[in-house]
Amino acid sequence: MLSTGYWSDAVKNLYENYMLDGETVSIYFQDDSEYYTDEDINFMKKVINDIDNYIDLDFELTNDFATSDIDIFLEDRTYQNYLGLASLQQSWISLDILWDTSESYYSNLNTFTHEFMHALGIGEPGFDLRWDQDDTAMSYNPGQSIEFRTSPSDADLQALLTIWGSEDDSMGTQEIPISSTLLQPSSSGGGNPGSTSTATNILSIENTTVNGRSFLSNGAESLVNQSSINLGLLGGDDFLEVVGGFNNFANGNNGADNISIRGGQGRYLGGADNDRLEVIGADAGTQVNGNKGQDVVAGSVDGVTYRGGSENDILQVSAGTVWGDLGADTFQAIAGQGVALVQDYTAGEDVVQGIAGGSFTATADGLVYGVDSDQMLLFADITDASQVTVV
Repeated sequence: MLSTGYWSDAVKNLYENYMLDGETVSIYFQDDSEYYTDEDINFMKKVINDIDNYIDLDFELTNDFATSDIDIFLEDRTYQNYLGLASLQQSWISLDILWDTSESYYSNLNTFTHEFMHALGIGEPGFDLRWDQDDTAMSYNPGQSIEFRTSPSDADLQALLTIWGSEDDSMGTQEIPISSTLLQPSSSGGGNPGSTSTATNILSIENTTVNGRSFLSNGAESLVNQSSINLGLLGGDDFLEVVGGFNNFANGNNGADNISIRGGQGRYLGGADNDRLEVIGADAGTQVNGNKGQDVVAGSVDGVTYRGGSENDILQVSAGTVWGDLGADTFQAIAGQGVALVQDYTAGEDVVQGIAGGSFTATADGLVYGVDSDQMLLFADITDASQVTVV
């Protein structure tokens, strides 16, 4: 169960086709949390090193977000209905690790270990009552002897061996450096043994700047002609227009947000609720993601990655790489230059909103939908028109 199934197969396929450079996997950390301490991050690195010494993968840290294989984002839980989230991207894996002030210290460290093992292909029993944290760090159920594990169990390590094999580097591996003395959690419960501060109400993040990210108000914001930004929009139905900058970041968070990208390069998230994200102009490498809610994701710029997110989304894209992600998504045929490369059309669930005169053509790259010479949608790994529902 831990090392078999859809998730394990999808992760292994991603590693084999995109991520592995020999046995080396590069890891990027971004700490945007008020609550995770340097000692906590050192503990995470220790977990990675211990796994590195056990299986036949080698891990290294990188500061280059553009080339990393696993991206780890440490944040604080505000509106999200999850503690951690592992997402398969086009050629890498992203992990959202959220600190929740209502959870125990060990639960928060478990979130990292749990999600990092997802990035290595390990599945989970979830709330299945046959297993708990005594058995595996992947269970949602607290254990009798261990409330929440902060390192893999024997069963977890065996599952990792099943997927990756045992470490066979005769010269050993180069460990990820730990910058200060490691704080090892004790085996019994309690709060953060390295912290004397009291967690503040999460709403205190409003109108503050944390680790370089500016969190705005819970009102409706209207921001135009923006560039070189690192923003959390929080609540309200916000409007954001981005016209330039490099390595921009914005998260709409709560509210029905409208994010319009007209230039620059960056990563943009709709957040919760039903959002609209549109790319009119952008540099290559830009990513937009509807996240939660029933979102509309639109664009006409090649070199951009468009993602729907977790629910039933509409993707109105004429050029670029497109992922519907979870939910029953609608891929709309849009005329124009370029072609939308649909990576994850799910037969029997997703649909195509067609256009007058539209038809399918089988190619070596996949099934193409368009009108005459205008190729609008290219469906990777789809070979027959009977697999696609047109509405």
